[in-house]
Amino acid sequence: MATKIAAYRENPNRAIFITGEINQAMVDRLTPQIIQLQRADNEPITVYIDSPGGSTYHAGLLLQLLKNRDQDGLSVRIITVVTGLAASAAADILAAGDYAIAYRHAIIHFHGVRTSRGDAITHESASSLAEALRQTNESYALELAQEVLGRFMFIYMQLSSEFESVREEKHAASDVECLAESITAKLGGISSLLTLAVDKHKQLCDLLEHYSQELEAQVETFSRPALKEAFLLKFLIHWELGRNQEQDWRFRSDGLNAIREDFVLLADYEDGTHMSNLDQLTKRWGVFLLDGAQRLVYDGLPTVDRPNYIHQQTKDRFRHVWHFLVSVCRALQQGENRLTATNAYWLGLIDEVPGTKLATIREMLENRNDIVAEPSPSSGNQKKPTKVAKKKSIKTEL
Repeated sequence: MATKIAAYRENPNRAIFITGEINQAMVDRLTPQIIQLQRADNEPITVYIDSPGGSTYHAGLLLQLLKNRDQDGLSVRIITVVTGLAASAAADILAAGDYAIAYRHAIIHFHGVRTSRGDAITHESASSLAEALRQTNESYALELAQEVLGRFMFIYMQLSSEFESVREEKHAASDVECLAESITAKLGGISSLLTLAVDKHKQLCDLLEHYSQELEAQVETFSRPALKEAFLLKFLIHWELGRNQEQDWRFRSDGLNAIREDFVLLADYEDGTHMSNLDQLTKRWGVFLLDGAQRLVYDGLPTVDRPNYIHQQTKDRFRHVWHFLVSVCRALQQGENRLTATNAYWLGLIDEVPGTKLATIREMLENRNDIVAEPSPSSGNQKKPTKVAKKKSIKTEL
């Protein structure tokens, strides 16, 4: 079993090095090293990264190898460390670590999926390719959000004490607006990314408010999912007509694309895969969303009643915080997002920047004498007392 120190600290004696382009040659070189380290003992493996990226297919293979379970169904904890550059597929590997570290001078670079084709591009193939890239970017954004949820909640915990002053100074109403303002103040230079995420979140809230009103007015129940989707499509058609009063506006120009994006947004928020486990997510993280009065009630409840109380009190707020994180991850898939280590920390993409005074879960846990080792807050499902597993799908070429 990993000690509490090893669970959160890099170890060059049990490490692999991802340097240069990620390709088949790298997979061939690192595969035996990974297997040997996994079979040697159960201590964490450190993955040092200094790479411009490369094939996300091969990055996926490396992650699958690192997260591979042994014959007892257990896997080794992974600590990722960017020493110089983690770009594209390398940034994905960094974020997928059970505990992610970035040296102060490091650069973390996220962008959307890229592809190259040698054959001629027709109108039909271009439309198909654009849709495939859009869907892939969306998939990666949701996947990244799941990877870094715990880190983002840790940032939320730190900044929540600033919300009241932000409300007074910036006239921000919601927790998400306060959180965005607080993070923006820490970033400097890349505020446009947060602005884009906030705009997407506000769009969702506005849509959801009006759509919820339409649903409440609906007397008949939907006998099958397609009927509910048809109801949503009708709502969105009227929504776009209301938003676009210009005489020459047409659905066939921008209207259909807007409806498609809004449909995915609302359907995902209501019934999407990433919200299907809302109960478990609120039970795990909802306690951090309780205000002072709610925390007093929570502390006075029997242990068996606490999870349900947390869920009821925080589910709506958690939905908004979670979707804001998704919006941030979606924004990272647009344009070129070259982040400093500190920026990546405040966006919840990494856990620690050594040599700074930024708070870490490592310090919190190492200072608790009663703890042997615990998962990082970025962790999802626990597979072993000190080892955490997260799924990472194989991407296409960047």
